[in-house]
Amino acid sequence: MTDMYLFTLNSKPTTHIRSFVCRSGRSKIRQRNTQTLYQQSNAITGLFNFQHVFKQEQPIVLDIGFGMGDTLLQSAIENIQINYLGIEMHRPGIERILNQIEQNKLSNIMIIYGDAVQLCTQHIVAKTLAGVQLFFPDPWPKTRHHKRRLIQLPFINTLQRLVQFGGTLQLVTDWQPYAQHIRQVFVQSPHWTPLKEQAYPISKFAKKAQLTGLMIHNFCFTNSSY
Repeated sequence: MTDMYLFTLNSKPTTHIRSFVCRSGRSKIRQRNTQTLYQQSNAITGLFNFQHVFKQEQPIVLDIGFGMGDTLLQSAIENIQINYLGIEMHRPGIERILNQIEQNKLSNIMIIYGDAVQLCTQHIVAKTLAGVQLFFPDPWPKTRHHKRRLIQLPFINTLQRLVQFGGTLQLVTDWQPYAQHIRQVFVQSPHWTPLKEQAYPISKFAKKAQLTGLMIHNFCFTNSSY
C-alpha cells in the first residue's frame, strides 16, 4: 500500500528553468509495476492543505530533493512530533523510501513526485509550513549552468510566503562556490534572518564529503516577516 503515502503533481508545468535532470536508475522494488504505482498515486491539483493527509496535526517541514531518502527517513524517525513532506523527481529514491516508510511503520512522512518549484508556486497554502530543509542540492558548478541552481531570489521569496513567521529554512552544501552564491542571494532578501547552525542528519553523502576534506556549509535562516 505504498501508494497511500505518494502524491503526484497534476497541474500544468511551469516554464521556469529546471534545477534538476531526471536520471534513470534501477528500482529497488521487486515484482512491482512502478508505472502503475505513480498512476495510482494521489493527484495534487490546485492549492492543497497537506495537514489533512497526516494522521496527526503537527508542524509540517518540506524536504526538497531528498535523493535516496536517508536524511528524510532519519529526520522523521528522530522527530515524530513533526510531519515531513518530501519532494523528489528521482524515482528509485522515491520507491526506496516508500518501502522504508512501510517497514518502519511511519505515519509522519508523505512523498511527492514532482518539481519543487511547481509545488511551491502552485500547490501549498500560504503560511502552512513550519520549515523547509534542502540538503546538498545540485551545485551546477559550470558557469553556464548557474541559472539552474534552485536557490535564487524569486524561489526563496516564494518559500517565505509558505513558511510561518518564525519558521526555518536550512540549507547544507559542500560546494564552496554554491555556498558563496547562497550568501549572495540571501543578503538580497529582507525576509530571512540568519540563525546559528542547527543539527542536520548525516547521510553517506555528507560522510563522504567530510572524509575527502570538503568543508560543509550549514545555513539556517528564520522567516522574520509576516
